[in-house]
Amino acid sequence: MSVKQLKQDIKNNTFSHSYVFYGAERYLKEYYFAFAKRTFTAGDALNLNCTEYDARTLDTDDLMAVADSYPAMSDRRLIIITDLTASLCKGALKDTLSSLLSNMPDYLTLFFDYSDPSYDPSSYAELKTLFSGSLLCDFKRPTERELVVWIQRNVEAQNKTISPAAVSRLLSDVSRDMSALKHEISKLCAYAPKKEIAPADIDAVCITTAEARVFSLGDAIIFGRAGSAYKITDVLIRQNREQPIAVLGYLTSVFSNLLKLKAAERAGVPLDTAAREIGYRGNVNNARRMTQKTDSAALKRLVNLCRETDFKMKDSRVNAAVLLELFIAEALTITGARR
Repeated sequence: MSVKQLKQDIKNNTFSHSYVFYGAERYLKEYYFAFAKRTFTAGDALNLNCTEYDARTLDTDDLMAVADSYPAMSDRRLIIITDLTASLCKGALKDTLSSLLSNMPDYLTLFFDYSDPSYDPSSYAELKTLFSGSLLCDFKRPTERELVVWIQRNVEAQNKTISPAAVSRLLSDVSRDMSALKHEISKLCAYAPKKEIAPADIDAVCITTAEARVFSLGDAIIFGRAGSAYKITDVLIRQNREQPIAVLGYLTSVFSNLLKLKAAERAGVPLDTAAREIGYRGNVNNARRMTQKTDSAALKRLVNLCRETDFKMKDSRVNAAVLLELFIAEALTITGARR
């Protein structure tokens, strides 16, 4: 709701006294933060009325001097404070900000910006109290449906269209990170010889990330496709030069998240909603297929096998790549492999 209000404020060019920008989707957070800042400071070519502080080095006397200064050749002033963590929000800084936020001059607006996508200021009592009168803008990861619409809109903006199969391939084989997708979409639109982008264009132009390959590896293990599993593992280790322990870490995350999605499914929570809440970065439709294919007991065995193999990799003289291949073999026996 707060993000929706922010969009409305930007559209109307009417800003509240304070905003807090944070969230797991870095691309959206940075996009709207930059958009809001640009809209707010439009007409201030000399940047006279925008002051930025890092909370770690913020001088409270300087902050108050700026806050008390009337804007120059404008009717408003913007102060940006980055990365105000709960550990910093104490003593003089906490008192100064509390006083300022409760007695804001009409011309002043504060933006609080968080660079760490995993940091949620609303989960800390000190910050929750401080920001009680602020607009909290939590930029969550988009659902798969939202990503599909966003991809189509970005492709259309470059006078192209994209087939549903190509969208699915882009999300499953390339990335779900919006910044990375933005770059790949630009490449696709420049390369694709026809009006509509097809899966073959993605195969020709886009780079498959290690994370996407590991999701494919997890899919191959769940569906018992031994040949595909070993082939993907070989590409990851020998061609991409990924560390075996990193691949195992990705797989641990995949199987752990599938177990959580399975539990959510049993509880009647829509899969899209559950995937968004746990930050699942794979293709939700593929996750649905995988949770339908396997049961919780098998997923628990896979997660335990991941942990056992991780311990062996850290505490064994056996080559880590060999241990990963042994892991794949045992995982395939759990899911019932076929060639």
